[in-house]
Amino acid sequence: MLPHPAAPGDPVWHVAPDRGWLNDPNGLVVVDGRWHVFHQYHPDSDRWGPMHWGHVSSTDGLHWRRHPIALAPDRLGTIFSGSVVIDRENTAGFGADAWVAFFTHHAGERQHQSVAWSADGDRWTKYAGNPVLPGEGPDFRDPKVVRLPDGRWSMVVTMADHLAFFVSSDLLHWTPSGGFRADLGDAVGNWECPDVVPLGDGRWLLVISLSTGGPAGHSGTVVVPGRFDGAHFEATGDPVPLDRGPDCYAFQTFWNAGDAHPVGMAWLSSWRYANEIPSAGRRGLLSVPRRLRWDDGDVLRTWPAVSPANVVERGWRWVVEEGDAVVELAGGGGAVRAGVSNGEAFVERSGGFADGYDGRFAAPVEDGGSTLIVVDQGGVEVFAAGGRVTVSAQTFVGPTPHVRVHVP
Repeated sequence: MLPHPAAPGDPVWHVAPDRGWLNDPNGLVVVDGRWHVFHQYHPDSDRWGPMHWGHVSSTDGLHWRRHPIALAPDRLGTIFSGSVVIDRENTAGFGADAWVAFFTHHAGERQHQSVAWSADGDRWTKYAGNPVLPGEGPDFRDPKVVRLPDGRWSMVVTMADHLAFFVSSDLLHWTPSGGFRADLGDAVGNWECPDVVPLGDGRWLLVISLSTGGPAGHSGTVVVPGRFDGAHFEATGDPVPLDRGPDCYAFQTFWNAGDAHPVGMAWLSSWRYANEIPSAGRRGLLSVPRRLRWDDGDVLRTWPAVSPANVVERGWRWVVEEGDAVVELAGGGGAVRAGVSNGEAFVERSGGFADGYDGRFAAPVEDGGSTLIVVDQGGVEVFAAGGRVTVSAQTFVGPTPHVRVHVP
């Protein structure tokens, strides 16, 4: 058994639990200028277990306030991933501007899609008619709901190795409308946490998380450009990685982020070692909110949708440079180098505690442009070439490492 480096302390800008376990972001929504993030949560253990929905919120997308648990297991099962919409026109009958959550009830070998609603995001009532989409097997989950241009609602659900689409006029009664299949490689595991993302100009992005088969054999997320009519997604380009690092999974976009470009967040972890990372009674971290762009030439670009008032806070920092920059961290039994240098964006980790942690995770940077490195307790996110390449990873260097920034 490899030695464990020390667990991190409280992150400054990233969502993390105060105790227990956190994984996928769920139900991301902006209401009256406040960012709300629900997430997979096990309050009674720092390892994956019976899933709840935790809830945090922020006025700046960087400093987060914890709310009471939103959804807890019941007679129909535990509460897996899903999404939230604001029903402005009361199509579901829960009231105008009701928050409507869609989630997977998981019970044994069956998974179903269910609904809950709230007037304020804190007090939730599960729909008496649950499940609204009964399932017959173990891999039918992670409903993401969006509003179509014609006023209907669309839901995408993963089916292990493909996606299924449903449509509804009232959020409660759903009709199958189509599906999506693609060859994403021989090494990929289950497809999870799909998202169909409108770009506002008639184009759409399809986001799919892969439990295995991402960078360096870790979990990963891919983005597919295309056209979507509510029934069928037609790919117009090849899948591209959202992030080249080992820890960027389950990316989901916000409802009503209020910008021409969609904004989302990911789980900064990998199923390869998520249950084994160093812990001080909690495990799990989410990325900072990221804006997506699909540039001409089929180039995916991501960049933080938020920025701090102070680039250094409690010793942690945002490093912004035009060109190369490297951050070095050491402490608590581990060491990390991350940044852009010699034509590569990279994260390099040592001090291993599990297979797949140590090593260099890198991607070529062919064009110039701004470099941003977000360094916080428990994780680092590298944005290179103006966001054309990103590399994200968890870091375990203890709560008070030595931090050095090197600009060649």
